[in-house]
Amino acid sequence: MADTTDIDYAETWKNVFMKKVELTDRRATLEAELSDINTQIGHLNEIMSHLAPLAGVPAKENLATLGITDAIRWVMEKSKERMAPKDVHDELREKGFDMSTLSAPMASIYKILARLAGSSTPEILREKEEDGKVFYRWIEKSDDIPF
Repeated sequence: MADTTDIDYAETWKNVFMKKVELTDRRATLEAELSDINTQIGHLNEIMSHLAPLAGVPAKENLATLGITDAIRWVMEKSKERMAPKDVHDELREKGFDMSTLSAPMASIYKILARLAGSSTPEILREKEEDGKVFYRWIEKSDDIPF
């Protein structure tokens, strides 16, 4: 009877091991594919940045050419309303900012918003609601006012 139990466990272990090997191989294939896709996106961003002036797209609207801090500044400055960090994330994505190179995009966004709000000359205002939700708003400077 001990042999039957050993054989069942051995067979189960072998099946689990084979599944792990299969998934590991699949992951390697997907990672290679993802790397190729990221390279293609990088090339497309380059092409877009070169075509933007010819197409009449203002350089500042092409977020693909900006770093994450400048892209967040741009989104905040263009927003007419206060934004939660998730709103900033969604707007960056909608405007074509590539976040695939960031390991934790939301953590980066939270950190940058906190830094922009907490500097000695803050660019954004941090607003906290009673329920604990945090929003940010661009601080209009006198030279930003168009009159």
